[in-house]
Amino acid sequence: MGSCASGSKIKQQARADLARKFDNFDFRINPTDKFTFIERAKRELSGSYAPDDFMSKIYSGYREFMINSACELVFKEKSKDGNFIAPFTPAPLIDEMWCLAILYSKKYRELCKCLVGGFIDRVPLKNVNGSRMFKQIWPDYDDNLYKLDSKYMVWIYNKDLCEFLNIAYDSIKNLENSNLIVVPKKKVKLYVKTLHDLASDMFSNINLSKSELTIPESHKNFNHEIKESPCEIYDKIFISLPKKLIQLIQRKYCLGNKSRIFINEYTRFMTMVYFSKQVLTPSEEVDQVWHTHQTLTIEYRKFCFEIYGKFIDHTPTVGGQADASKHYIFYNETIEFYKYLFKDTPPLGIWPQACDRFNPINFIGSFYSLLRIFLSIIRVLDMIKDVRPVDIQSEILSCYFSWTGKNIFKKKRYVINIKSYTKLRDGLDKSNYWYAGGCSIINRNGSGCGTGCGGGCGIGIEFEASGCGGIGCTGCGNDDDYHLSSF
Repeated sequence: MGSCASGSKIKQQARADLARKFDNFDFRINPTDKFTFIERAKRELSGSYAPDDFMSKIYSGYREFMINSACELVFKEKSKDGNFIAPFTPAPLIDEMWCLAILYSKKYRELCKCLVGGFIDRVPLKNVNGSRMFKQIWPDYDDNLYKLDSKYMVWIYNKDLCEFLNIAYDSIKNLENSNLIVVPKKKVKLYVKTLHDLASDMFSNINLSKSELTIPESHKNFNHEIKESPCEIYDKIFISLPKKLIQLIQRKYCLGNKSRIFINEYTRFMTMVYFSKQVLTPSEEVDQVWHTHQTLTIEYRKFCFEIYGKFIDHTPTVGGQADASKHYIFYNETIEFYKYLFKDTPPLGIWPQACDRFNPINFIGSFYSLLRIFLSIIRVLDMIKDVRPVDIQSEILSCYFSWTGKNIFKKKRYVINIKSYTKLRDGLDKSNYWYAGGCSIINRNGSGCGTGCGGGCGIGIEFEASGCGGIGCTGCGNDDDYHLSSF
């Protein structure tokens, strides 16, 4: 993986030195931080539902990505301005952990300076590079899954997760016809997009009503030395935002037709930043747009220097009562400054009252891959056929967090026979949804993974596939006409 991993002893030693620098770097904002980067990652990459070994693997993958990227840059790249583009593609979820690190803007700059003497920018590469690193976490990872896996990585609040997973489960169960659930490979993209549409229907139902307006006569935050009007700065900021920002937040946060309203409110917040002499605290909803903007590192840096003449840092909360009380006060002051500057009250669904803003039920959530949720629902249906699981959320998440990267849609179609008997590999039970290097399901009525023309994890029931006319044949004929990479 890169020149450092397989090169000369000098390069191997350099990699070891970079690894030590990374491991010794203190990513805490303050020595007394009660809510650390790792704890935040566990909450925002798994909703705090994942077992510890899952998060250990995610952190290990992030660590390898950063060290390998730094090593490649140190030996191959030259930069006139001190900014480098990461040479490898991070795996889905690893990318989200990288994004989370970028949000600790001062600490991330310090880390990059320590590793490469400059800044490592996050820029999507045209082609996936370094996918071998994916397999260190998901040993069966199929590169053909990457596009869907990364595209439909969405934010779901913990309070909404159970309802969403039940709706998603029912939508796929409703595909059943004559005791069969047939999933053609060429429709996988459509089914995953359908899950996104379901999420958007749920999450874009936002309260846009406003409270009664009382305009403050003055505000201590206002910088009277600024000559431009709020309207002028708002317009300048709005046209300076990356064009792709609205599409990104619409997809990542399932905002449907509300995404432009979120952009407008984010623009207002950044306008307040321009006029304020004091620290401001955004709502959770506005903060999500800010997060997305910051992870477009080149665009965000350019934006900051064009608008403010300096970089606008983002500092996550560090936990503890003192930190909570401070941000509670800052948030109330921000709302009052909003009213003063714009002579308007903000929509309650985007700028809730402070008691709702800081209620954990309203901000604790996680990023989930809708492709993996789809795969997990299919596997749960395959394992538990006769009854509806008592706790659908637990079953799906157990499957989700134990996924080995297996692509069960390599063949022309994947079929579940609700009436068939599912036999598992020796030593496994129905809690073992995945088996690294093979398939946990080895037999269904005499067929299954590892049998038929193509072998592998294909259809395992009596279904006549095109190409050879045999029962359970999944490796012949026109199967190769369909590739997930074409999605």
